[in-house]
Amino acid sequence: MYFETISFDKRTGGESHSPVFFFIPGWGFLGTVFSLIDGFPMDVLYPKGPSWKVPETAYIERLETLLREERPVHLAGWSLGAGIALSVVRVLERPPKALWLISLRRTFPGEALLKMRELVEKDKADALRLFYRDCFRGQERLYRRFKRHIEGVFIECFKKEDLVQGLDWLRDHPVYKVPSVDGVRTILVHGGKDSIAPLKDMPSMSQDVQSLVLEHAGHMPFMTERFKDELTAIENGD
Repeated sequence: MYFETISFDKRTGGESHSPVFFFIPGWGFLGTVFSLIDGFPMDVLYPKGPSWKVPETAYIERLETLLREERPVHLAGWSLGAGIALSVVRVLERPPKALWLISLRRTFPGEALLKMRELVEKDKADALRLFYRDCFRGQERLYRRFKRHIEGVFIECFKKEDLVQGLDWLRDHPVYKVPSVDGVRTILVHGGKDSIAPLKDMPSMSQDVQSLVLEHAGHMPFMTERFKDELTAIENGD
C-alpha cells in the first residue's frame, strides 16, 4: 500500500534472497529519483508519496516483514529521511544489515525553514526548482537529466501543505548526535560539496559509527559510483 520497488537486475530482482535498499527520501523528493541512474547493486524499495506522511508503523511493519524473510536489508535515510530511519531502526525486532544515514544535518536554522516556507506558499514550483538546483551541486550532469525527465513530475506531485508539513518535521526533529544501534553497522554519508547539509553541520557520532565523505558529491552522494561501490562492499562482507 505505502511502498513500491525498482529492480535494476531483472534476473534476481524481487527474489526472496536478494538484498534490499530500503530508501527513505528527503524533503521534496520521491524514491523514483532512482530512475535517473542506469544501475544499482540491489532492489530499491521506497515510499510512494512524501516520506514524512507515511506512518512510522508502516515503515516498521514493512521492514519487519523483509527481515523475517531473512532478506539482507540496507536501511537508508536521506536528509529528512535519515531522521525517520534513525527513529525506526531503534524499535525493530531484528537488525538490518546496515543503516545508511545520508546527508543528515543536525538541525536546520529556524530562519532558513521560515524562508523556504514563505517561498513554497508564494510559488511552490519556483521554490522546488531552486531547492533541486542546490541538491545537485557537484552533480550537474545528473541535474540536467533530472530537469529533462522528472523535475516537472515531482513539482506536480507535491502539494503545498505537504511541503510545509515536511518543513515542520525538520524543525521538530533535530539530530544532534548519531547513536550506536546494537547489532547494526551504521554509516554517516556526506557529500563534500553539499550546501544544504554542509560538513560543518553534521551531527556528532558515537565511537562505532562510521563516516564516509564523498568529496565531489553534493546533497545526493547516494547517486555516485563511489557510493555504489561502498554499498556493494558492505553487502559482500567487507
